[in-house]
Amino acid sequence: MNPCEECLIHDKIYECCGRFPDTGETVLLAIGGNTTVIACPYLDRHGRCTIYESRPLRCRSHYCYQYSLMESGSWNQSDIITYQKIITEND
Repeated sequence: MNPCEECLIHDKIYECCGRFPDTGETVLLAIGGNTTVIACPYLDRHGRCTIYESRPLRCRSHYCYQYSLMESGSWNQSDIITYQKIITEND
């Protein structure tokens, strides 16, 4: 299992998978019901990267703040508040 499998699709789109990093290519991705998002063409409707094992260097070297919190254990309230502040500041 790769670490990205735990991430919600909307978080992925915002954080890292909104486009293919080498070309900027995007597609409309149906994620259920009548919901579509603009995403990397290699993301499936469940939010999994279909080329994860051979993904480009820009994807492999992307620093994910959310994953760094998960590595140290489960999220606590202070982590959640910090993450929400970062998202709000970058909107």
